[in-house]
Amino acid sequence: MAKFKRRDRNVKLEYGKLVYNVDVTDEDMIDKVTKFGERAQKAADKTDEEVIKDLKDIVDAVLGDGAYDAIEKEICGDAKATGWDTLDIANYMVEEILSFRNKFVEGYGKIGNK
Repeated sequence: MAKFKRRDRNVKLEYGKLVYNVDVTDEDMIDKVTKFGERAQKAADKTDEEVIKDLKDIVDAVLGDGAYDAIEKEICGDAKATGWDTLDIANYMVEEILSFRNKFVEGYGKIGNK
C-alpha cells in the first residue's frame, strides 16, 4: 500500500550561496508576481531608474525585505549591480516561480483524466 506524502509546494531559488523557498500556492505572492508582470508591460513609459526600482521591489516583495540587497552582495560582491544584473535577478525569480507553479497545477489537471 502506498503511503501518503504531502507534495512539495515550494520552489527553491538559489543565488550563489543564498537559498530562498517560495510557496507557489501562496495567492498573495502570485498576485504580486502578476501585478509586476502587468507593470512590466508598461515599462516603455518609464525611465531606466524606475524600471530598476520596480525590479528590486518585486524581488523584495516576493523573497522578503532586504532580499535584493543580499542577492546583489552575493552575486556582485562589493560592486553595484548593473541594470542587466538586476533584470537577470528578477527574471530568474519570476521564471522559476511561474514554471514550477505551472508544473504543480498541471499535475492536478491529470486527476480524473486517466
